[in-house]
Amino acid sequence: MLKKTIIFFITICFLTAPSFFAKEKIDIKGSKDHSLISRYPESIIVNYTMNEFDEYTLPTGLPNKKGKLTKTKKLEGKVTRITYTVPKGRSTLEVFRNYEIGLKKAGFKPIFKC
Repeated sequence: MLKKTIIFFITICFLTAPSFFAKEKIDIKGSKDHSLISRYPESIIVNYTMNEFDEYTLPTGLPNKKGKLTKTKKLEGKVTRITYTVPKGRSTLEVFRNYEIGLKKAGFKPIFKC
């Protein structure tokens, strides 16, 4: 359950990268999609890291007026970070809803979204 929650959050955080960051129409060398999450159609991987064991601070609440997160949860384990760009003309909300619906159908449950 915790693994699915983490993947859901990470996906939502990184799916909104603007398409102008992509200089080429191919994924960066050595990158790959996560085995549990399909990419948004025509998206390109522009940043990729995978650590077998790392720490991650998961936001679970909105930031305060100074920008500091009010609620977080410290997690440890395998951390994969994938940044995609999306096709030109796609809105952040369109991509977000696509992932949100797909992940819910797969049994994921959000614990925080903004």
